[in-house]
Amino acid sequence: MRSFTRAWLAGAVALATITAAAAQDERGQEERTPGEVARSEAAKSEAAGVAPALQGACNPNRTRFRTETNVVGTSSVNYVDAPRTFQAITVGGTSPSCVIVTFSVDADNTPVTNSNWMKVRARIDGIGAAGNSEPPEHTVDVRRYDQHSIQFFFPAVPPGAHTVRIQFASFNPGNVVRLYNRSLSVQFRR
Repeated sequence: MRSFTRAWLAGAVALATITAAAAQDERGQEERTPGEVARSEAAKSEAAGVAPALQGACNPNRTRFRTETNVVGTSSVNYVDAPRTFQAITVGGTSPSCVIVTFSVDADNTPVTNSNWMKVRARIDGIGAAGNSEPPEHTVDVRRYDQHSIQFFFPAVPPGAHTVRIQFASFNPGNVVRLYNRSLSVQFRR
């Protein structure tokens, strides 16, 4: 542990000691790279039963987009493809790279109750965001014509042709969720 030769305030010593101790990992090493810190925090989250946050760096150099204005809806609590809300892409290179999907939508739900929820997810060739077979979904509260924008990160998409699709579902049986003006933007490596 670092030693502090000057203690101007007792509180400063306590704070410095806590800070120095917090910087040490389980091996007693004081200096860690950002990657080591991230892996350590991810391991702690997993041990506590909490999914770790996804983090990384990504440098896409191409964008494809699609907009739609036709109204589509579903009362299904199981995911369905949002009609005409897909984009074909070709990821370049020789190794997997990231793909960033942004979905923006005006949505509503009937009947209007205290349970106006819609589920939304993005898939690339049937694979979910962050590489999960059952991807992270976003559950959004939709009252009367609410606007939402959601980003999905796919950290390791292999080179080649792929199709990005948005799927949605009603959270509650009997409720109909509708998508109005919507846009899908996909960033990827050329």
